[in-house]
Order: sequence, then C-alpha cells, then structure tokens
Amino acid sequence: MSESIDVVNFTPDPPDIYLVEYGSSDDSDAEPDCPKSDTDGAVFDLCPNLGEDETKDGTGATEKKEFRFKKPTEQSALDELSKKTFSVNTNRKIDWAVGLFKSWRQHRLWTDVVEVFQIGWCNIDADDLNAEHLSFCLCSFVNEVRHQDGKEFPSKSLYELVVLIQFYLEWRGIFWKLIDGPEFKRMKFTLDNLMKE
Repeated sequence: MSESIDVVNFTPDPPDIYLVEYGSSDDSDAEPDCPKSDTDGAVFDLCPNLGEDETKDGTGATEKKEFRFKKPTEQSALDELSKKTFSVNTNRKIDWAVGLFKSWRQHRLWTDVVEVFQIGWCNIDADDLNAEHLSFCLCSFVNEVRHQDGKEFPSKSLYELVVLIQFYLEWRGIFWKLIDGPEFKRMKFTLDNLMKE
C-alpha cells in the first residue's frame, strides 16, 4: 500500500527549472548580469540583447558602440514634436477661424481710433500676447463677426470659433482656457448672453 500524504501541509519541492542564480559584479556602474538557470537555457532569456552594443577593439579591450540612443535631437525638431496636433479637417477649421479673427482685428485697426491700442495688442501670433487684452478682443469679435453676406452666425458657430482659436493657441504652446478660464470670464459672459438671444 502506498504511503499516505498530508495534503494540507504538503509543499512540493520546486523543480530545477525555476532555480535562478544571479551573477554579481564589483563594478557598480556595470550592467547587471543576466539570470542564469541550472537547466542551461530552460528559463526565459531575460537579457537577450545584453552585450550586442559591445565589441572588441584592436587591442582586445571592450568598447561601447553608440547603437542604443539616437543622435541628439535639434531644438527645432523637439519644438515640432511637442506641439499639439490635430486632424487635417480640424486644421482647416482652425485656419478659417484664425483668419477670420485676424481679418476682424485688421478691420478694427483701420476703423476704430479709440480702441486701436487695445486691439493692437491682440496679435495672437505675438510672443507677448496678454490674456486680458485677448479677452477684451474676443468679446468684441464674437459680438461683431458676421458672414460675408452680413448675416449673423448661429450661437453654436460663435462657440466653435472661440474653441478653434483656443486650439490655435495650444498649438503655439499657450494653454489658456478661453471658455472657462478665470482670465476670460468677461468673454464667457459675453458669449453666454449672445447664445441666449
């Protein structure tokens, strides 16, 4: 008769395949040794590429090849990568909204001497663009913009115009919330009242 086994307290010995021995190195800057198994490769190869970027020079010494990292990226390329991107269709809408705002601003600069100073500061391409000046200009813009035939924009289109201008600013790296940002409360109230009409 076979020997009985205490099922509750039974703990099987781990198979050799799971026994892993880690190497050691005195060089703290050196890469860690890969785990080695007692079964000569039965364990997954945890460092399959370790050493592929090393080679022997003419003297037999080991030297590193610069395969692991790309060449340093130019600042202009990083600037482009870090910009917020949009779909082709959204970019067309952004171009339309920004072009409309710039046309309105140019028209006001020609026709309104009283407010020309504040309007002049609303250049959304300027590096020193001021949130307070932009809020003032957006209030006037959404109230005055019209279709080419003189008809008013639907309230939904006014809202979309502001959002598209915000997208343009985000693409430039200016992350202002034109709809609900604290600097643009005056503009939000103007837009809300126009949408109620």
